[in-house]
Amino acid sequence: GAIGFGLPARALPKRKRPALWAVPAGVIFALCAALRCAERWSILPISASLAGWLGLDTLFFCRAVGTVLGLLSLWLWIRLADLADALLRWLEARVGGSFFVGLIALFCVGMQIWAMQTSAEQLFLPVLEPYVLLSLLMVLGVNALLAALLGRWGRAAAATAILFTIWGVANRYVILFHGSPLFLSELTNTKTALNVVGGYSLVPDGVVRRVLMALPPQLALAASALRMEKNKHPRPRWHQLLWRLTVFSSCVITMAYWLFSVGTLVSWSANDAILQYGMLPSIADDARRHTAPFRQPVRMDETIEPVSLKTTWGVKTRPDIILILNETFCDLDYYLDLKESTDGAYLAPFYDIPGAVYGWAVAPMVGGGTNNSEYELLTGNSTFLLNAAAPFNYIHFNETTPSFVAYLNQLGYTSLAMHSGNRANYSRASAYPALGFDRIRLGSEEYEDLGQYGSRWQLDSKLYDTLLADYRAMGDAPRFCYVLTYQNHGGYEQNPSNLDRVQVQKNYGEFTDDVDEYLTSISMSASAFRALTEQLSRSSRPVIVCMVGDHAPVFIRSLPNERGWSTLERELATRTVPYVIWTNYDAGISECAEYTSMFGIMPQVLQAARLPRTPYVKTILSLQDRIPVFSANGLCMDTHGRVTSYDPTDEDDFPVLRYLTMEYRSLSLGAGYQEEWYFP
Repeated sequence: GAIGFGLPARALPKRKRPALWAVPAGVIFALCAALRCAERWSILPISASLAGWLGLDTLFFCRAVGTVLGLLSLWLWIRLADLADALLRWLEARVGGSFFVGLIALFCVGMQIWAMQTSAEQLFLPVLEPYVLLSLLMVLGVNALLAALLGRWGRAAAATAILFTIWGVANRYVILFHGSPLFLSELTNTKTALNVVGGYSLVPDGVVRRVLMALPPQLALAASALRMEKNKHPRPRWHQLLWRLTVFSSCVITMAYWLFSVGTLVSWSANDAILQYGMLPSIADDARRHTAPFRQPVRMDETIEPVSLKTTWGVKTRPDIILILNETFCDLDYYLDLKESTDGAYLAPFYDIPGAVYGWAVAPMVGGGTNNSEYELLTGNSTFLLNAAAPFNYIHFNETTPSFVAYLNQLGYTSLAMHSGNRANYSRASAYPALGFDRIRLGSEEYEDLGQYGSRWQLDSKLYDTLLADYRAMGDAPRFCYVLTYQNHGGYEQNPSNLDRVQVQKNYGEFTDDVDEYLTSISMSASAFRALTEQLSRSSRPVIVCMVGDHAPVFIRSLPNERGWSTLERELATRTVPYVIWTNYDAGISECAEYTSMFGIMPQVLQAARLPRTPYVKTILSLQDRIPVFSANGLCMDTHGRVTSYDPTDEDDFPVLRYLTMEYRSLSLGAGYQEEWYFP
């Protein structure tokens, strides 16, 4: 009988050469064993002692020991692989058949899902466990399609095992070096990745080794399934092909129905989406959003014609521009009949800045969606046409993409983008340079001191200190600085109540403590901004500063309707945030628009700076004169304050229709500021 299995000797025939899959199995296990041994030995005191006794470098000694153990492992695993292959042949002779092939196929599907989850350092089951069924549908569909193309389930299992192993390994390195997972959309950056990969160490870590070690068992089972298929049906039959295509179609239809019946999975963070839904559903959702990131308006203005602007604008003065998108900066007194301990003065430093003009902007979303506000602010495009949140994740920006960054670059500006949050969030690390920023400072590791107040950190005051230092070092060219803050980010129960400098006098139930901490935070934010303007007021360079909040806090929907808004008015009010425009020179700004959409902010800044206005900017300003607010959910507010829903057939809403036509053509044709769309 065979050792350890009690099998008859005839079940283990002598082989002249190892099984086909045994060699890669041995190589993988040998590599993993060598690396593991080298790692473990390098931290043991005895290694240094033995290396010193032999007169060798400790690292060289550990690698040499690991290599020897790896070679021994290679021989051992090939022998074990032969034994495993013999066991599979024995099982084939006794329980083999279509049912056994099906079990093998399902097991391999599970292993492939496990490999992808492991590559992202996640468990097999995501937080939302039913989504593992979506992963199952995806991998089973790929296997069924390959089985139809290759003629055998065994071949399909081997091919998909190799495919998902390669993807898993690549995904691990992309996460390590880039901070975000390897989605299909990232394959467009392959050339860039290959250019920089030489600067990184590609030594397999523990995650990579686990993914690699899942491959040999799958290859062994695939070989077993292939033998059983050939024994039963030497040639594939047409009904087998039909069955496999039916399985594939069923998986695709079910998966598509599932995905299109839910909202966006990958929003603010791809890593969070993987945790919640799993690696493969996140890949599918990302691909879906990239396929159609925006939609065509219901109606188009066919009178719009293109015009070429292949000229350099003559500009007499080019003031420096600092644009600040302040995290969750919202005046709750606009929404509530607020009574608090400082008697309405919690934003006094903000509203009392000499020479500043103020207004209200409507953000695309409530309680979140910072990236949507960024997109509108930096491009002048509304998110109304987008099919998903987080446009930086789905729209590929390049030198032809319309943006205010590209426009200012054409005017000779040097640009800088700053944010102390995670550089991987919303794909900012790739989106900011693609938009045209010359330099970016992303991630808390890029800042020496971000400050802390209780448990809240990344304070505006410290961020502005870094901004001023970078601003002063930007050279003689006109400067454009974009700053996204972090300080006011939720949640709002991070500090004990004794640290809340501002306290409301009304009882808002479970949200009272949240309101106190929030008001304290934005009060500090207001003081920091005031200090920034005071610093810049002493600068000899002309500078224009604009600050706007990115959205209201998430708990605003749970607060009472103390202003008596109607349903539509309240919906718009929850999206309303303050904005300010200030200059350190006499720019002749006496007022700004009382209300504006987020995408209308920069056109006003350009107008205040007396810079040339492109046809697209003129269109936005013209829309502002008729319909000051057009929100991402289709709400419109006219100059009389009347709030309605956008109707493309209503002549009163025609300015919105023209604006959306220009936006759609710019997005779909990739027309940059060299070739604008305008209406005559």
